[in-house]
Amino acid sequence: MNTITATFFPIAKEREIHALEIINISKKVTKSDGTNNGIWHHGGSVDNDKEIIMAFSPTNYHSFLICGDHEFHPRLAYNNSKVLKTKRESIRAAVFIRIKGMSRKDLINFQKYLSKSTGKRSPSCHVGALRALKYGASVEITNVGMNIGTPLQTMTDILNNGFSHNGRQLDVECFTTRDKDFKAILKDVILNQRRYGLFFILSSFFYIFIKLFAKNKVIK
Repeated sequence: MNTITATFFPIAKEREIHALEIINISKKVTKSDGTNNGIWHHGGSVDNDKEIIMAFSPTNYHSFLICGDHEFHPRLAYNNSKVLKTKRESIRAAVFIRIKGMSRKDLINFQKYLSKSTGKRSPSCHVGALRALKYGASVEITNVGMNIGTPLQTMTDILNNGFSHNGRQLDVECFTTRDKDFKAILKDVILNQRRYGLFFILSSFFYIFIKLFAKNKVIK
C-alpha cells in the first residue's frame, strides 16, 4: 500500500491517498518496438456479458463504461454522451476496473439502460460513469456512494473501497496497462486534472443550467 499526499485542482486542498495495488499487465501490452498504446488484446478472456468494466483512457484518463456490446462515454456537460459498440477482443485503457458478481438479469438490464443513454449529459465523464452505475445498475462506491469529486478522488475512492450492489460488496479487480507504479499513475491523473480544470468548472455551471431547463437530458 502506497501513501501520498496530493494537491489537486479545482478543489484546492490536500488529500492523503491510500492506494491499493493494481495488477500491471504492461508487458502484455507493450509491443516489440517498445511502444504502448494501452490496448490489451485479451483474446476473449474478458467476458463483457458477465461483468461491468469502468475504464480510464490512456490519452487523458477519460472515464467510460463497458458492458456487453455497449461502450458508454459520458462527457463534459456541453457535449452529448456517446454509446459505441465495444470491441470484444480488446480493451483500450490506462487503468480499468472489472466489477464482478452481478446477476445475469441485472447485467442485461444495465445493457438496456446504456443503449438508451446516447445524448445524456453529466458534469464530467467520471461523474457520468458513476451516475450511470447508480441509476442503471444500482452499483455505487462502497461507503462513498455517488462521488461528485475530481477524477483523482473518484479513482482513489474506488480503489480504497470497491463497489457495492444494493449494499452487497462486489468482486473488483483493478488493472493497468502502464509500466508505472501507482504513485506515478496518480501523478498523471493530477496533471490531467489541472490541465482541464477550467473545463471542469465551466462544465459544472453548464450542468446546473441543464438540470434546471432540460432535466430529461441528465443521466438518471
